[in-house]
Amino acid sequence: MSAERLYVPEAIIPVTYDYGIVYADLSASGDCYGVAVGEDAGAVLRIANSTGDVESVCNYFQQKRPDLPLSTVRHMAGQSLKSLFEEGLIATTREDPPTRTFDRADIWANQTPSDSSDLPGPEDLIPLSRQERHLALEALKTALHMEKLPVQKRIDLLREQRAQASSPASHEETVQAMLAIDSIRSTGRYQFKRVACLEMSASTLLYASQAMDRQLAIHLGFAFDPIHFHAWLTAKGKPVRVLEDPQIEGVYHSLYEI
Repeated sequence: MSAERLYVPEAIIPVTYDYGIVYADLSASGDCYGVAVGEDAGAVLRIANSTGDVESVCNYFQQKRPDLPLSTVRHMAGQSLKSLFEEGLIATTREDPPTRTFDRADIWANQTPSDSSDLPGPEDLIPLSRQERHLALEALKTALHMEKLPVQKRIDLLREQRAQASSPASHEETVQAMLAIDSIRSTGRYQFKRVACLEMSASTLLYASQAMDRQLAIHLGFAFDPIHFHAWLTAKGKPVRVLEDPQIEGVYHSLYEI
């Protein structure tokens, strides 16, 4: 196997969920696309991003399958790298960075234009840096994994995270945090989990604390006719809405604040 160094294009965020998903961060368009590559390929991308070393990739497969001959392990590593090269997700420093064109077929898109022209939408999102997009993905991932915990434990963890931020978020900061999470919302579907108002609110609280050093409050409440429940965010006691969020004031009644 060649001693060439490995290069992961800037647009690729080698963060994987349980099903081997990597993300293409298209800051110019404000979208984040999920690409299914499998568990091993996701691990290879992480290794390439952190070390750029082909031998480290071989070591990964050798540790995973110590029962196999070294020649077989190296073949597995080579095949994994080859598939990533063909997908345009990895390159060597001896070549120009690969150009990968992503389109809507690469994701399960769920972003739709807002019918309310007075509400902030994707076009109002200040472009995220690579680090900010990474933190948004991690916030959504954490919020979805928290679903396995008892309700009170989830509430305690969210309050602890909020307490680590230095000051309450303004209305404008809350909007930016909500739009940041909405821009990567579709990636949560690769977890095969519900991504609705409560998960989005929890993700936004986590993101605001970690990426912006700001505190957010989540309200849990209900509306009549028909009776249904909803979670929403507030800034200085006022509900904050983006995209196609429903009307809160005069419709929903707050039962609990996180």
